Amino acid sequence: MENNEALFRNSVWSHDNGDISLHSLDQLDVSWTDSSDDMMYSTRDPVSKFSADSEDDDENLLFITICIAHLCAQAGIGQTLPIIKGLGSRFRVVNANTLSPSIAAYAVAVGTFILVASRLGEAFGHKRIFIAGLLWSAIWPLIAGASFYSTRSLFIFSRALQGLGAAFTLPTGLELLRATNPTGIRKTVLFTVYAAMPPIGLILGALVASSFVTLAWWPWTYWAHSMTLTVVGAASFFTIPPAPQSRSLPSGASAIILRLDIPGMVTGTMSLGLFGFAWCQAHVVGWHHSYIWIIIVMSIVLAGLFVMIEGCYAPKPLIPYSALSSEVFWILVAVGCGWSCFGIWIFYGWQLVGRLRSTPALLTTAYFSPIVVIGCVATVASRCILMRSRPHVVFCVAMLAMMIGGVLISTMPRQQTYWGQPFLSIIAMAWGAYMSVPVATFRISRAVRKTHAGIAESLVWMVTYYGVGLGLGVAGTIETKAMGGKLTAQHRLRGYRAAFWTSVGFAVFGLVVLDGLACGEEALLRRLTTERGIEKGVEIELEEDDRKSTTRKSETRSSHVKVPSPPAWQGT
Repeated sequence: MENNEALFRNSVWSHDNGDISLHSLDQLDVSWTDSSDDMMYSTRDPVSKFSADSEDDDENLLFITICIAHLCAQAGIGQTLPIIKGLGSRFRVVNANTLSPSIAAYAVAVGTFILVASRLGEAFGHKRIFIAGLLWSAIWPLIAGASFYSTRSLFIFSRALQGLGAAFTLPTGLELLRATNPTGIRKTVLFTVYAAMPPIGLILGALVASSFVTLAWWPWTYWAHSMTLTVVGAASFFTIPPAPQSRSLPSGASAIILRLDIPGMVTGTMSLGLFGFAWCQAHVVGWHHSYIWIIIVMSIVLAGLFVMIEGCYAPKPLIPYSALSSEVFWILVAVGCGWSCFGIWIFYGWQLVGRLRSTPALLTTAYFSPIVVIGCVATVASRCILMRSRPHVVFCVAMLAMMIGGVLISTMPRQQTYWGQPFLSIIAMAWGAYMSVPVATFRISRAVRKTHAGIAESLVWMVTYYGVGLGLGVAGTIETKAMGGKLTAQHRLRGYRAAFWTSVGFAVFGLVVLDGLACGEEALLRRLTTERGIEKGVEIELEEDDRKSTTRKSETRSSHVKVPSPPAWQGT
């Protein structure tokens, strides 16, 4: 039990295994040297900037800055939920649900560029990439708000580029937080609070947007978000200490390209981006356009090139194949399916309550506010639960909870009290979604080498955000087919329910993947046990044969020994 607790604390809450050499902010802002073929960090002092000689207030300010950035990344999803109806009326969209790409594009961009941001942070310094991501994210909400005077395409495009900036803040902020190197109970508290930011950010973003929709004008949602990010980015210059060492990349363009894995970055991001774009665009224009299929084929070809480059040519790939085993792959598929389920549920559930039931924006936000409490409780309780239960069981329960949440809202009548199926659906979905992330991180951390444990969190967040965007694209296509081109309340409800059942399908598929993974692990364990038993039996038989052979040889030697005949006088 103590070993499991220590492993969980290192892999999930502190994200800092013993073999990881990131001990200080100075190291995080030092790039590679040319001393060897591998990426090496040159540091003069491995002691954290925030050591016992530093003020605790400095560390607290750094922690607050990183938590606000993490909160704002999730708020980028929640802030668009209450204004879909206003967007539809402004851009003269007949079916406002075709504006779901405004959320899907943001989520796909975040999931696509997380690994790239991590590599750039290693090369140029996590502080620089973190601040650059905040400032980039601050620019595009300004344009998203100003798109009120332009077109829907500009709005969705600016939302996608806003997600690019958010992707740059997630892995770099986590590495900066790890560099503070807290110990004991302080470590647990810091990373628990950090992990609890997503549910808070989701509802806080929706609350701010609902307030502006009700009291002012919806573009102020994005302009206020831009102001917040600008303030946080400016504060980061002072709350994050600079690195005193100079950084040096390898000399020569080819060496830099290989060290950064530029071919892998290009093929990987283009593959994920094009695939997500195709599904989001097909929801709006339909699958009968040939360019949609061309884009999907291109994304598949680029994915094949990415696998070939990373496996055969890249000296330092974005995803080390020694870390990406079949177990890790299927765990990522399962958590991605779970968050596809959650993304569909939160978007269409919000539209069902807000549009079909004509619920005011602020009251709709209040309906979904239990996500904050349940999400935080699930995140905090995951540590205790994982120490006392098998991770596979906890993961399956989380996926089952999301499936139940989807079934409850799929079968809910159009008019029903909030304390019936809607409330139970919110409880189940929030618990499953925000429990799945620490469980998946824990399982992946156990499945990879300690030297690759830092990539676990990035992979999990990559598939969660990408799953939200891809799930909305798939559900949008199914909703359009179910509605049949009619926009009556009855046909809208039919389309919503088709989308909800799609979310149930994603959860069921994730549950099947986890069960199949468990069966495969048990079969492998049984086979290994059998092989060990056979090997042990063979060893026993060999020892028995050796013993018999030794006995037989000794008997043979005894039969060949000549016993001397007694003297003649003894015979007389």
